[in-house]
Amino acid sequence: MTLLDDMDVRVVAVSLDLMLRWPLMKTADFPNGRLQPYVTAGPAIFFTEAEFAGDSDSDRSLGFKAGVGVTFLITKNLGVFGEYRFTRFSPELKFTSGGSSSKFEPDINTHHPLVGASLRF
Repeated sequence: MTLLDDMDVRVVAVSLDLMLRWPLMKTADFPNGRLQPYVTAGPAIFFTEAEFAGDSDSDRSLGFKAGVGVTFLITKNLGVFGEYRFTRFSPELKFTSGGSSSKFEPDINTHHPLVGASLRF
């Protein structure tokens, strides 16, 4: 059994999301709603690079990204938001050590709580 105690992994995701918003608290100043709960989902391409035991490999894999959140507009152009985001992908990496090669095919699921500010123009 080999332990993967020193593997460096870098991942960049590019996604195309569909977002659906529900406009709540509509007023004359906020015709699209001051409070906007939303869901978002879509496919993503994950570019993975990994280094292990002096060897490296890279992979492009198709995955999925989804999230739910809410935005509250303080002004017409400035809001704050909170979101939960989930991603899933499965890269296929191959490493060679001592004349033999090994495949590493993890199923990667990430869970991210996010908070931030939104600037709209």
